[in-house]
Order: sequence, then structure tokens, then C-alpha cells
Amino acid sequence: MVFTEESKYRPGIDNSDRLDLLAKSLGNNYHEVLAEFQYAFVVFLIGQVYDGYDQWKHLIHLFSSCRAALVTHEKFFLEYLMTLFFQIKQCPDDFFVDVLSKDNFLSTTLAWFFANVEEYVYWY
Repeated sequence: MVFTEESKYRPGIDNSDRLDLLAKSLGNNYHEVLAEFQYAFVVFLIGQVYDGYDQWKHLIHLFSSCRAALVTHEKFFLEYLMTLFFQIKQCPDDFFVDVLSKDNFLSTTLAWFFANVEEYVYWY
């Protein structure tokens, strides 16, 4: 994927275009995007490979920072939430207090996501 210099550094901005670029690189198949998300989780949890955790974390950040895509890819986000729910259920009880995840990104990132969802519900 190729991003413009401007789009690489836009915190707080809608990143739906990045999600679309990721999907485009996977044949415009949003199920493949979810498969990548699941694969990263499995590599981390079962394989205990930090790169898998890093990819999983980046994908959660990406999905949580999409606003316009909530409208255009509603089914994708429903499937994402279901997938994430079951992934979290698979995590060990101490995962969220472990040294690796001590500054847990998940609560902050999901707060962004649900703020975007709330905005979506309000406007649509």
C-alpha cells in the first residue's frame, strides 16, 4: 500500500481511505481484511510472536479510526466486533495486566471506535 505523506500523519482524521487501500490490496475483499486480522491474532496468541501482536494492534487502531466506512461497510464492522469479542475471550485472564500490554491500547482505541459509532448513530 502506498500512502501520501500527508495521509501518514493525520491523527484523529477519518482513516476510511486506508481501510479501503488495505482491502484493495487484498482484492477488494473485506473478508480478507478480517482474515488478516484473525491471522495476526493467532500468530500472536498461539505462536507468541510479537509481530503478530503489533499487526493485530495496528489493525484495531485502523478499524477504530474509520468514520465514513461505518456507513459504507456496516457489515464489515459488525463482523469485526464479533471477531474481536471472541478474540478477547481467548486471551488469558492476565493479558490486560501483563507487562507487554500494561499500557493497554485496547480500552483507549475502542473508546475512539465507540465515539465514532455514536457519531454515526447520531447523524444517520
